[in-house]
Amino acid sequence: MHRRQRLACMTAALAALSAACTDGSESFVIIQNQIPQEGCVIPTDLGSAFLARGRIDVAAGAGYLFTPVVQSLVTESATGMADRILFVRGADVTLSFQDGVYSDAEIADLREVGLARFRQVFSGSVFPQGTTSFGFEIIPKAMLEDLAGRIEAGGSTLVTAEIVMLASLDGGDVESEPYSYPVDVCDGCLLIDRGSCAGLPTDFQPATGGVCQPLQDGATECCTDADGNLVCPAAPEPPA
Repeated sequence: MHRRQRLACMTAALAALSAACTDGSESFVIIQNQIPQEGCVIPTDLGSAFLARGRIDVAAGAGYLFTPVVQSLVTESATGMADRILFVRGADVTLSFQDGVYSDAEIADLREVGLARFRQVFSGSVFPQGTTSFGFEIIPKAMLEDLAGRIEAGGSTLVTAEIVMLASLDGGDVESEPYSYPVDVCDGCLLIDRGSCAGLPTDFQPATGGVCQPLQDGATECCTDADGNLVCPAAPEPPA
């Protein structure tokens, strides 16, 4: 075979191999939503405790923080691991809502303005067959504020996020399989008012909610101080 023909065949073979390596959603998957540890540290091992469903109060100070562990399905190449690293660059998030909360036209508008469909940009890497954890918002604070006007006091509604993570591999673009994660958005369900701070025992230990923020995935106990301000988490104080 002529040298030029051999080069052409090699180029075609390499292109085919690259296409196979970067074929759609086969390169990595979201395994589960990890439960963060103290300090909002997100575990990377698959044996850690995880959440199958989230909860957040509309009064939360930030949006719902999704903390997934991602696993690479890529195998090592003959030359080693370095050339088969997945370089994660973000995620596309699309929200859907419980029937009756929004009309189809309203949902379309929310997606158009980036509240119910958006891209989160961040970076990270995953080695072949390895795992890495990430943290990013899947329900923005502004979306919670909009929902607050549609949920009755003490009520809740279901928001489902479809997450597709984005990465580069072998010079091509790849996506994870879509991962659906349901979140109950509520009004007041995660804030427990214990009344007057002065009336609490001095050794009272309040529940402080979620590790990453108080009103996500865990209740926070609050109390009212002498000036009528809500103190969260509750802090006992001597009576006036």
